[in-house]
Amino acid sequence: EKLELGTLKVIEQLYDMVQFDPKTADSYNLQLTALHKENQLLYMMKGFSKFPKWVEKLDSGQPWLLFWILAVIELASPNPEKVVTGKMKKDLAKYLSYLQHPQGAFGGSPYYIPHIASTYSAVCALVNVGTEEALSLIDVEGMRQALKTCKNNGQWEMFRDPSSTEPVQCSQVHTAMKGSFEMHINGETDLRSLYCALVVADILDILDDKEITAGVG
Repeated sequence: EKLELGTLKVIEQLYDMVQFDPKTADSYNLQLTALHKENQLLYMMKGFSKFPKWVEKLDSGQPWLLFWILAVIELASPNPEKVVTGKMKKDLAKYLSYLQHPQGAFGGSPYYIPHIASTYSAVCALVNVGTEEALSLIDVEGMRQALKTCKNNGQWEMFRDPSSTEPVQCSQVHTAMKGSFEMHINGETDLRSLYCALVVADILDILDDKEITAGVG
C-alpha cells in the first residue's frame, strides 16, 4: 500500500512538472515532455548488470524486466544491434533458458511454476533478441500444450483417473468461464491471461489451433 501511494505521489508531481491536467488534457509543455533517448538508453543498460534494491520485490517478474529493457532499447536506439552486443544476446538467451519449464512454458524466476504472463514476456524478449540460439529455445509444441493446459472449457470435471499420468487440466480442477485462460493451473482468470495466451499463440503461429481459440470470441 505504501509503495502504491508513493507511486501516485510521483505521478502527481510529474503532472505538475509538465503542467498537464489529466482531467482536460488540453495543454502540456511539449519541451518538458520530450523523450531523452540517450538518458533512457543509459538507464536501461544498467539493468543488464545491476538493478536497484527495490527491484527485489519483482523477483517473480524477471522475464518482464528483460522484455521491458529490450523494448525500450528497440524504441530509443537508432541502432539497437550496436547497443545489445552478440555476447549480451547470448547471455540473455542463456538466462531465459533458466526460467523455462521442462514442458516448454516459462516461469517468473528459476524453478518457478509455468505462468502465462511470464511466458508472454519471455517469448517477446527472445523474439527481440532474435538470434538463432534465442529463437531455438522456444518449444512451440510444448508451448501449445502449456496453453491448452491453462485453457478453461467451462466443464466441471472434479474426478479423474487417479492412476493417470497426464498433466492436470484446469477444467479438471474447477469450473470457469468457457474460453478463458488461467495464468497457471488453479491461478487467476482475467483478460491479462487471455491476452498473453493469444499473443503467444499468434507469435508462434499456432493461433489456428481450435483447442486454443474455442470459446474465446
